[in-house]
Amino acid sequence: MASTWPKNVDPSLWRDAEDIVRTSNNLNEIESVCKFLLIPEDAAMMLYERPGSILHGLCRGKGIHKSKRRKAKAKEIVETIRGSSVSGQTWDGNWIIPAILSADKEIEWIAKELDTQIHSALCMFSFSDLVSFSIARNSSISVFFDAMSNLFNELAQNVGVDGVPANLLLLQKEVQHPLSHWIVSSTIESVTSPFSRPEPSDALQFLLDPIRKVFENQPSVPQVLEELRILEARFKLRINNRRTLDRRTLDDTPLSIDLTLWDSIRVGRLDHLARSHTDCVVSLFSTLSVGDVLQNLRGMKDISKNWVDLSDDISVCLTLDRKLTGQFMKLAKRFLDLKNVHSATAVGMALWISDFRCPPQWSTDWGVINPEGNFAGCRSFMDENHCLPCLMAYTADLRGSLSQIFRFAEYIGSYPIYEQNVARRGKGFGEGVEQKIGHEEKYIWEETSRWADLWEWFSIWHCISRK
Repeated sequence: MASTWPKNVDPSLWRDAEDIVRTSNNLNEIESVCKFLLIPEDAAMMLYERPGSILHGLCRGKGIHKSKRRKAKAKEIVETIRGSSVSGQTWDGNWIIPAILSADKEIEWIAKELDTQIHSALCMFSFSDLVSFSIARNSSISVFFDAMSNLFNELAQNVGVDGVPANLLLLQKEVQHPLSHWIVSSTIESVTSPFSRPEPSDALQFLLDPIRKVFENQPSVPQVLEELRILEARFKLRINNRRTLDRRTLDDTPLSIDLTLWDSIRVGRLDHLARSHTDCVVSLFSTLSVGDVLQNLRGMKDISKNWVDLSDDISVCLTLDRKLTGQFMKLAKRFLDLKNVHSATAVGMALWISDFRCPPQWSTDWGVINPEGNFAGCRSFMDENHCLPCLMAYTADLRGSLSQIFRFAEYIGSYPIYEQNVARRGKGFGEGVEQKIGHEEKYIWEETSRWADLWEWFSIWHCISRK
């Protein structure tokens, strides 16, 4: 079997992995090794040689009939563990060539259709397919990459005759998916560099590079498995579980192995974790302007990213250990005690995604952070408490009503640390001007001294009125 080991990874890692499948009685460990580290055929052969009790244990919960022959059973166990493997043609992009070269289709439609179809095809593959490709370039996802290469070659041949068509240049500005952009950009570059041979996998380095880094520096099997489980959870959150295109599925930021929350939550540093995260959130809210909220500018995006990152990290932790739900409910309670509804609802979203069943002792706090009904519970909590609010529940309201802007300011205007920032900076949440156009009320927000004076008065009034 040594001939099947990937040559770019220390062979001792594969020997240790094989020993686990051959001798370990830890079913979770065996499953992880079969899922990530061994070629499926090799893993199935090793399981075939294990005692029946091990095979029966691995069959549990997978819908595999125990009466199957041992060889067939071992093969199905590995296939089920690794996820459905895609074979054959996964995507036919032949439609795009006539669409681009003709004027019958709008560029926006072509871009959206291309992005959507490519994302849907990519979602068909499991994280195990990416791992196999990263370390050995031997995976069913290679068929998908071949389809991408074939499309590029045909497109390049068609446009190379008369130069780059205007439609293709316009399409380059409209496409958003990394692979869509690779197809269009590589085709354009082929006109000036006809001998270049770009690889479609280059467009997915944000997924593949973090996997390769796991195997650097001669890591141990347990370390590799833990880091791959983290990456798999992030892959599912960003791509595999999101069947529609949105800002997150189009994000090409490399998947992160870092999970400091995992260590902190396991050792029970809940007070320190809650306070340090709340301090970070306070600093983000203290610089938020009205324009940031209404136009979704950097201040708003930073706050949203903080919320999503925390929720994602918790989801990853729960993927690694479902028993941590109690710890995270305690963390949510700490956030609520600090009037940090922003972070508490991020915890709630992660628990809700994990199909959390709330025990009676947490029903009150769960009622606040449960995202159902557009965070109806947290809205009631925020109406009764000055706090760091959950923007997810109020974004639409804030962008449609000046009264909600002031209501939002009430939430954070008297938050203790925020008062210090107001006193130091001389003004609070933001500046803006309301204009009425015809019978329709619209808001055009800009920096003005008039609104700055109004907001400074409003913020100071909040500080005085509470004393």
